[in-house]
Amino acid sequence: MKRLSIASIAVLALAAVSLAPAQSPSAINPLYQNTPPLQQVGGQDLSGNSYFGKSVWMEQQAYSNGLTIGMPIAAPAAPAGVPGYTTGTVAAGSNYATCVAVDWAGNLGTPSAVSSLVTTSNTGFITWTCTPVTNAAYYQVWVNSSTSTPSYFLTTTSLSNVAVQTLPIASNTSGTINTAATSGASAFNGRVFFGQGFSDASAGVLTASMTAQTTATLTNITGMAWTIQNSKNYKLACDIIVLGAASSTLQFGINGSGTAPTYMSDVSGPTGAALAWGDLVQAQQTSWQQKTTATGAIGANTGDFKVYYLIQGGAASGGTLTLQTAANGTNAITVTAGSSCILTQLN
Repeated sequence: MKRLSIASIAVLALAAVSLAPAQSPSAINPLYQNTPPLQQVGGQDLSGNSYFGKSVWMEQQAYSNGLTIGMPIAAPAAPAGVPGYTTGTVAAGSNYATCVAVDWAGNLGTPSAVSSLVTTSNTGFITWTCTPVTNAAYYQVWVNSSTSTPSYFLTTTSLSNVAVQTLPIASNTSGTINTAATSGASAFNGRVFFGQGFSDASAGVLTASMTAQTTATLTNITGMAWTIQNSKNYKLACDIIVLGAASSTLQFGINGSGTAPTYMSDVSGPTGAALAWGDLVQAQQTSWQQKTTATGAIGANTGDFKVYYLIQGGAASGGTLTLQTAANGTNAITVTAGSSCILTQLN
């Protein structure tokens, strides 16, 4: 019998992986990726290292090299700023801005060059426009009153490249701008992420309907709590079944016992008025219990809401993670039996 070399086997193994046809990135919701289970593949990374029989978690993406856990994103051009005068409290003086593109997994591109704009005493707001770059889900616009490193930023809405600054610079979200591009995993090589793709998947199931909730304060869903680790990334995917009442609305949030990680979310399903289908994307958050956008009036109906969170853990984010709901303070919602979640650790 003829023996195959390791290199030949690796080629055959890679050939067995099916790649979907490339699509335009704009045609894909950034949180709805095809995530097939662990598969055994072999081959070489871009540094020439050989692998065979390694477990690999594959996120199928819409660009030519097919398989990756993050999407390469370039630095945008310096943002364009246009002053506005009808509303807002932007201060008069020098304004400097930098754009950072962010992919669906929260990975950051290299910051753009700095642009400047001088505002006058009657300026109320500034519209900052980032040059679109391939694979960006949204953008951060970092602002400052000098050319030194900025400490405040705004975020665009999902799949938008425009942010409107209506407040003085120091009244925006504070943070530390990245100095170089980041990636979701050190082993990312542009084609296949080799190594242990996910190390844990934990389910949460609501076996009995909860008591009706009217409070607008985020409240834990029974059975929807997990233990997460420091510096680990997670994907939370849920089917939450909710019975409404006349004029009731619904919001989701997450809470934890550790330092809040970076996360973004997507709620789809009957989120519009009278249970019309909708998709509510929440841009990157860095603190716990940031509510998603409220749904339309549910009415006395039952809706199945698809809730997704992508969570990029930090050095002290370990502890308990809990999924929560909030009503509007007047009209009741009831999270019903059969609601379920899967929390998957990605690294």
